[in-house]
Amino acid sequence: MLLCSYSSTNGRTLEQISSEGLDSLELKVHARYNQANTMAETKEEFEARIWAKYEAELQSKIEAMNAQEEFERKLRVKLEAEYAKKRRVIL
Repeated sequence: MLLCSYSSTNGRTLEQISSEGLDSLELKVHARYNQANTMAETKEEFEARIWAKYEAELQSKIEAMNAQEEFERKLRVKLEAEYAKKRRVIL
């Protein structure tokens, strides 16, 4: 079913919704959906698209953090090996 003028806020202002305890991400999704409702996509299609984008961004950040941790681990191993080698030479 296509929704041409769906309003997920049911006529309430964003301030009213915010005071009801919805988190800021959900408010952004509602606001972006209301802007996109002329695109003739269903609410489910829109939410799936937004969540897929959010999950892709999150996955990208996780991969970057993992790469940084791997780099730091390899550097630490290398430095520990160099330190152990120098220590053997001194002893």
